[in-house]
Amino acid sequence: MKKQILVVALLLAGGLGYNTASAQSADSRTITVNVELKDVFGAGGGGEGGSGATGADQLSFVYDNAGKYNNEQTQTITNQINAVATGAYKITVKANEANFTSANSTLPLDILRISASKTGEGAFGTAITPTTTAQDIFTGGTATAFGQGYDVKYDIPVNNTLATGVKEPYKATFIFTVTAP
Repeated sequence: MKKQILVVALLLAGGLGYNTASAQSADSRTITVNVELKDVFGAGGGGEGGSGATGADQLSFVYDNAGKYNNEQTQTITNQINAVATGAYKITVKANEANFTSANSTLPLDILRISASKTGEGAFGTAITPTTTAQDIFTGGTATAFGQGYDVKYDIPVNNTLATGVKEPYKATFIFTVTAP
């Protein structure tokens, strides 16, 4: 009888062990993945969203002969702005200071005109006279996640302010912004 109980016990143990091995336990977990889309507007250069713009981040007008004082001076910077936007946009510009400044003097901002054109198109919009208030230099942009380059043209018309100003370097800083209309 002992033998029979031992055989039955072994069979039961073996059967239970076999069932345990074949009935694997499973545990699952549900994971939620979120994708949040936000409007993005960037102007290129060194700031946020700043890839793609290859144009210079500064320029100089040097008045070193009579011909320059007597003729309009123009500089166009190719691909100075790279607009990246997930929706309709416009480009604005404003001056950080109320004047061009030097060590000893100032020149008014109204000596300068600024306009913009899509890179490669060459048709510049109406030039603005910069102020410390943001002004549109391009409107009607459409979503462009890969970027749209803009050339910026700077003009200084002939004016007596330059001829009579203190002869030293002046500077002003301008901020270009790509924003929703």
